[in-house]
Amino acid sequence: MIRIFLILMLAVITQAVSGQGKSQYRLTEENYNFIVKGTSSLHDWEMEVTTVNGQVVFKNGSKAIEGILEINVEVKTGSFISDKNLMEKKAAEALRADEYPTIRFRLDDVLTLNNSSDTLKGEVSGMLEIAGIAKTVNIAYELIPLENNEIKVTGSSELLMSDFGIDPPTALLGTIKTDDRVKVTFNTVWIPETTAALKTSE
Repeated sequence: MIRIFLILMLAVITQAVSGQGKSQYRLTEENYNFIVKGTSSLHDWEMEVTTVNGQVVFKNGSKAIEGILEINVEVKTGSFISDKNLMEKKAAEALRADEYPTIRFRLDDVLTLNNSSDTLKGEVSGMLEIAGIAKTVNIAYELIPLENNEIKVTGSSELLMSDFGIDPPTALLGTIKTDDRVKVTFNTVWIPETTAALKTSE
């Protein structure tokens, strides 16, 4: 009996120690804003992404977050919206939303990380998969601690649609042409995994 008790205690202690030094956060529906901006031969345009799921694991220091260990983000390909229905249709066709319903990003490396008393900023590199093609992209970010143990993360990245085998959409028999380069910006708030689980169960 004593032996079993000691084994159980050792398992609990080992689990507690292994869990130290990192914290897991999740993105929830009401806490993000992803915008894709571009230009065309007629005017500038932008689209908002309405369905995003994400998880990030931070490295914790004695008093604050010191680094980023994991990032996984998934975007529903058919969730791009704009004030023009034609643009939404063209985007879904260009991204081949029926065939590839999910856009994915996975962290590979933290390229730069500048830690001040209030913020954490720098650049990360990761694998972005769109329409079945995966490419390495760099993303600039800034991380700001908020109340209730929440974390605000903002950033941006410029992409070429052609890098992912996407033909820039056209309209009116090709008289309106979309530029190949787009800019993705995001403004997100992440909450601890335990808090996210509680919200889901409510």
